[in-house]
Amino acid sequence: MRLEDVMDRANSRREQGRERRKNNFYNSPAHSDKLIRLFNSSFRESEYGEPPPVTAKVKGMMSGFIKVCRSNGWSERSIYETMPMIVKHWDYIKKCEHHTLNGKKAALGDRPSLLEFMICRETMLAAITKATSQKIVEDTKEIKTVKVTRGKRFTPTEEEMQEEYNRLMEDM
Repeated sequence: MRLEDVMDRANSRREQGRERRKNNFYNSPAHSDKLIRLFNSSFRESEYGEPPPVTAKVKGMMSGFIKVCRSNGWSERSIYETMPMIVKHWDYIKKCEHHTLNGKKAALGDRPSLLEFMICRETMLAAITKATSQKIVEDTKEIKTVKVTRGKRFTPTEEEMQEEYNRLMEDM
């Protein structure tokens, strides 16, 4: 056998094993730790950097989400597949209008967040459904620089006042 044939056969076996492990994972009962692990790996693969930390409160909300999904007849695979879909379609999701479970309007951040998903899950799930049905895939990554200041500042800086003045002069 040639080396190329051996390498091709080894790669195909590796892919078969990877698919088998993925199917076993997706068909096993959903658990909040597994969903968090799946979200974090999708977050890193999509080059958003390190995922935000997950608190015990968010883990509890994830357990509630799993119970709601099961009571609505979702399969375990569907529950698992929502996590990568959140990250994949985040650029589209964050541009949509969102409401919390209490009906209050909410604005989403630049990076995917499980906390934001738990708070606005109904509107985000609707946005994910719309994005997948229309096959929307956005890969724009907006990078905003954030200026960190210490303490609270109640007055504008000289630069902000100058920018505001210039903006007002341009409008006239």
